[in-house]
Order: sequence, then structure tokens, then C-alpha cells
Amino acid sequence: MATAVQSIFKQIYERIEQLMRAEFGEKLDIQKEYPSDDNMKKLPALFIEMVSLDREPEPMTGEVELRSRWELRLVLSGKQADAQFVCRDAIARIAAILNDRVLSPDKQRVMPARFIGANDDNFDLKVSNVEAWAAEFEINIRVGEDSWTRWEFYEENLQTPLQ
Repeated sequence: MATAVQSIFKQIYERIEQLMRAEFGEKLDIQKEYPSDDNMKKLPALFIEMVSLDREPEPMTGEVELRSRWELRLVLSGKQADAQFVCRDAIARIAAILNDRVLSPDKQRVMPARFIGANDDNFDLKVSNVEAWAAEFEINIRVGEDSWTRWEFYEENLQTPLQ
């Protein structure tokens, strides 16, 4: 099961990356890690990160439903003309692309992404003169065995009352 969950997370990350490359081309340096002094050398950059995993109410199938929270941080050079507007516009485009989209081929276990919000991202770096915004999404994932798929209903096993 752990491998299946890792596979789902990897699929989601790869699909987000694929969609961002289709939208922005090679203009963005797309990375998996939180911004640091080392990976801030190439701007503009987009950082894709799953930041939390929480348990949701039981789906009544025997599976465990997990809410994964993802952040996409867009960082532009503050020296770029209209950097604030360009950054906000790009974040809005990201929200429109990902919202309500299933980001995995496993449509039975991975629910559509939900855009939660976006805000100015004041990450703690010694880098100055950058414009950064973060978009936040939630994606619910069901893991474990669905108990309903194990049940087999045969006509001869069904009984009707007062028969």
C-alpha cells in the first residue's frame, strides 16, 4: 500500500509539472523543493510541494481518505517590469488550470484538486528583490482496500421478505 500511495503522489506531482510546462513552457524553472538560497539562482521559478497530509472522515468503504495539501510557489525577480502584476496573473492562471482537475490516472482514488487560496509568500530567505506568491490546493486521496469490491452479490443469495 505504501508504494501505491507514493505512486499516487508522484503521479500528482508529475501531472502538475506537465500542466505547468504546457502553460508556461520553459520560462519557469520547476522544482520539487522549498525555495532556498541554492535553488533561487534561476528565476522565474515554480516550487511544487506537498506540505501536509491529514485524515478526512471515513468514506464508509473501508478505505482511509487523506487530504493532501499542495503549495505552488511562484518566484520572480523583482527587477522584472510589473513583477507584482505578472506574478499575480500567473498564480491566477495556475489556479484556473488546476482547480477541479483530477491530477492522477486513478480517478477512483484521487479526487479533483480544489483551489483554496493564494497569497503573498514571505518565505525566509536572504534573497532580496523578489516577488513571490503561493497558490494552495487540496487533493483528497483514498488509500487501502475498498470493502465493497470484495462483496459478491449473487441472485440466489438474496432473500426477499415473506417468501
